Amino acid sequence: LQFHNFHVAFKRFVMKAEVDRL
Repeated sequence: LQFHNFHVAFKRFVMKAEVDRL
């Protein structure tokens, strides 16, 4: 469960990075 939360947070971080890069 904790690993899943980490994965979701990481995915959000990557998505935010993609948005900020544009």
